[in-house]
Amino acid sequence: HNLLNKAFSEHVTTVECVNKIKEFIRLLLADNGYKSFSINDLNVLNEKIRNNVKLPKFDNYDWFNGLGIAIHDTYSTQIYLDYIDVSDSKFKAEISFQIQDHFGLDVADVNGKGFENLPWFCSWFILQRYTEYGYMPFINEANFTMVIEG
Repeated sequence: HNLLNKAFSEHVTTVECVNKIKEFIRLLLADNGYKSFSINDLNVLNEKIRNNVKLPKFDNYDWFNGLGIAIHDTYSTQIYLDYIDVSDSKFKAEISFQIQDHFGLDVADVNGKGFENLPWFCSWFILQRYTEYGYMPFINEANFTMVIEG
């Protein structure tokens, strides 16, 4: 949905994620003399993102604005480097995000956060978990693209 795409693309955790990716790209290009990325460079970038970047999620004040309830953490995040143009010591790149989450509660969503003390939250959890109801969580998906320069 366009509103979910917009919310994700503008969220503080997405901005932080993109800034880290931008910095990693800048450093890798500086290290290789601002040449096109090799397969090894792309693997290094992938590892840096995997090990050092907090992925976008609604896990702070968003608990109370609806996004924390609807999404909170995410189940899957794919980040694609669609293109990169390098000229002299500058670059312009496009990165795309595909973020998925299931609209369902896990045990981790309930335990230790205080929500287990709210009757309506416990009811929500039971409604989703009681096998006789046959509830299957649905998938929320956000897709958006960002252009970065450095």
